[in-house]
Amino acid sequence: MLAVNYSDLRNNLKEYCDKAVNDMETVLVTRKEDRHVVMISLEAYNNLVENDHIMKDPVHYKELIRRAEEVDRGLFKEQKLSDE
Repeated sequence: MLAVNYSDLRNNLKEYCDKAVNDMETVLVTRKEDRHVVMISLEAYNNLVENDHIMKDPVHYKELIRRAEEVDRGLFKEQKLSDE
């Protein structure tokens, strides 16, 4: 995580945006009176939102974990998808 002040961010916005997108870096923008903000890529944000959604449904989350464990143990059947 990078921590930068508002002035530095403003003067180097493209550089910090590129770090957030290209390097998946989280940028903490420090501001007066502890009114800080965090800048992340849209990809990282969408991932956070998706994980939050999945974890809010305990039944769905447990099913995903169970299936992932089955894949790890090799308990799956590979099938070819048709082009139709």
